[in-house]
Amino acid sequence: MGTVGNPIVSKRMSSAAPSETTETKSFKAIGKSTEESQTRRARFMRGARRAFSVADVELSPLNLRWWIAFTRLVSQRISEQRLPQVAASLTFTTVLSLVPLATVVLAIFTAFPMFDRLQLSLQGYLIDSFFPETLSETILTYVTQFSDKAKGLTAIGIVFLVITALTTMFTVDRVFNQIWNVKRQRSTMNKVVLYWAVLSLAPVLIGLSISVSTALIGETMEGVNPVLGGMFPALNLIPLTLTVLAFAFIYRIVPNRAVHWKDALVGGVLAAVLFEISKRAFAAYITHFPSYTALYGALAAFPIFLLWIYVSWIIVLLGASTVAALPVARTGYWNPSNRPGERWLQGLSVLVELEKSRQQEKPGMTMEELRVFAKVPPDQLDEILSLLIDHGVIGLLAIVRGDDRFALICDPANISAEVVAKALWYDPSLTSEWAARLPQSTAKLTEFQEEFIRRPRLSQWLELTPC
Repeated sequence: MGTVGNPIVSKRMSSAAPSETTETKSFKAIGKSTEESQTRRARFMRGARRAFSVADVELSPLNLRWWIAFTRLVSQRISEQRLPQVAASLTFTTVLSLVPLATVVLAIFTAFPMFDRLQLSLQGYLIDSFFPETLSETILTYVTQFSDKAKGLTAIGIVFLVITALTTMFTVDRVFNQIWNVKRQRSTMNKVVLYWAVLSLAPVLIGLSISVSTALIGETMEGVNPVLGGMFPALNLIPLTLTVLAFAFIYRIVPNRAVHWKDALVGGVLAAVLFEISKRAFAAYITHFPSYTALYGALAAFPIFLLWIYVSWIIVLLGASTVAALPVARTGYWNPSNRPGERWLQGLSVLVELEKSRQQEKPGMTMEELRVFAKVPPDQLDEILSLLIDHGVIGLLAIVRGDDRFALICDPANISAEVVAKALWYDPSLTSEWAARLPQSTAKLTEFQEEFIRRPRLSQWLELTPC
């Protein structure tokens, strides 16, 4: 039966058509709305990635994106080096070595009666600056006991205590060099000389400076020296300033890498401020929430002391990570790619600069100069230099003006490029191990090695490397 002449069917079709059109429009509107929503979401994600990306960040601390990128860089380094776990390990080491360290330092004061007043000043400064008020009395009691026992130590006992103290400082040295990604470690003798100087001289210098500042503050308060009266607020900042300088000194000398004083001071300020904030927060928590005493009773001071040492190491390592990241931020190498062959090209750039220095008869180049001219990130540069030194391509010269200098110790025209390939790229001898298994594949690879690695001189490669 047809539908053309049927008025009922025609009416039904005419009434259904508008509903289908309306439904289609609704679906189109929903699809358009969904598409617009996805477009807005995509724009937002592109904007967020652009705002938080570090590939094109302007190298200016005045830029908010620079601070975001720098924070991400420090956080990434903390995560990669597992600094919270390292802080826990150092906490355990500190607890075991605290008595030997304190005894050695106090034994130095005991050996020289003229330093008795400096000893009291140092004890007061260390307790007030590095420990919350609630722990100060307990720690001061223990320190006094250590001081009394130090007077009765024999020479052999002092030697063993010194060895224990130096071993602890060697552990800190290793941790700091890991934070700076240092490959070349100091010799044992250099470590002993350095840290024995720190153990023997640093307490005396700190005690002397505190005694002088205390005397100045006393004269100001008593009205003896009216000239210093206007400087009294500044004199109150002396303990905080000494803490900043102490941290800066640690960040400057402990890593086996040249650290700028301005970077060390930035880390010192950060660590000192965080220390002060943590001390006050720790003291407030213990004062207002004394429930820990109900759990631990007479031993309550011990877990609190452990927790405080852990927090202290977290602050110290955070400051160290910040100082180590500052040179990377200045160069703009926010995200080292570590792509295959990248170390190879970076190594050639370093060799080109060292060859220029050799031709100009300069006394080598410092690590900072190589970083700037070869455009290689500090961490990768240290690894490249270590590999080239191990393979006899470059050498570490005597220290000139306080900086290590590197120079070529071979003539690029008389050395095969294979030596550098082994150092930075891969070991060509590995091909022979696979020759029996894959004779057809390794034949062409062997031909490639002969043509581009074994036969050429290093000078030919350096001539082809863009400056």
